[in-house]
Amino acid sequence: MTATKRICALTMARNDEFFLHRWLAYYGAQLGTENVFVYLDGTDQTLEHPLPKGTHVTAVPHLAGDVRTADRRRIDFLSARAAERFADGYDLVIGTDADEFLIPDPALGLSLSQFLSRQEIRTSLSALGIDVGQ
Repeated sequence: MTATKRICALTMARNDEFFLHRWLAYYGAQLGTENVFVYLDGTDQTLEHPLPKGTHVTAVPHLAGDVRTADRRRIDFLSARAAERFADGYDLVIGTDADEFLIPDPALGLSLSQFLSRQEIRTSLSALGIDVGQ
């Protein structure tokens, strides 16, 4: 029997409540809301609808700049947050945009946590991305 790994997910969102709520619903159900971390890009944001109880939500000053510079700042920020989660004892940290969902092949009959717990991961694991809508 494979031991279940301690897994969390993190994302950063700016004015994207539509996908953020779907992301939270999915990863909260897969990993538990206590293992989901949301960083709001800008303290000026307000959410119309409350986030699930137990979700970790932190608003940070807006990471402004041209697209390339702002993306690099966000990646660096989230990488530092992932390092903190590893220091907190997580075995795996999932980092995605709020419109990205990691779903194991349904034919396997495994939850995301079960699937990832069975993987031998040395440094990282990548997924196949499919755009279902633009």
